Amino acid sequence: MSDLTPIAVGARLAVLRKAKKISYQAEMARLIGVELKRYNHWERGRGMLPVEQAVEICRVTGANLDYIYLGEMSALPMNLVTLLAEQSPEIKGMLG
Repeated sequence: MSDLTPIAVGARLAVLRKAKKISYQAEMARLIGVELKRYNHWERGRGMLPVEQAVEICRVTGANLDYIYLGEMSALPMNLVTLLAEQSPEIKGMLG
C-alpha cells in the first residue's frame, strides 16, 4: 500500500481517525492544534499533510509516520492494526 499521494494519505487519515473513535474531523483538528478547514483539506486529499501535523496525529493516535505517509503497517501496535481493520475492508483483506 505504498502510496504517497495526498488522496491516499487522506484516506489513511480518515480510517485512522475513525479507528480511534474520533468521530468528527473537528475533534481531530482540535487535538492536533489546527483549524478544521486545514484538517479537512488533508483528509480529503486536497493537499499534502505537513510532517509537523503528522507527528501530532501520531501522538494522538499511536500511529507512525510510515503508516500515515506510506501505508506501512508492520511497525504499528497490533491493537491499532485491529482497529484499522475494523474500519477498512482493504486492511482487513491484507490481514487474511
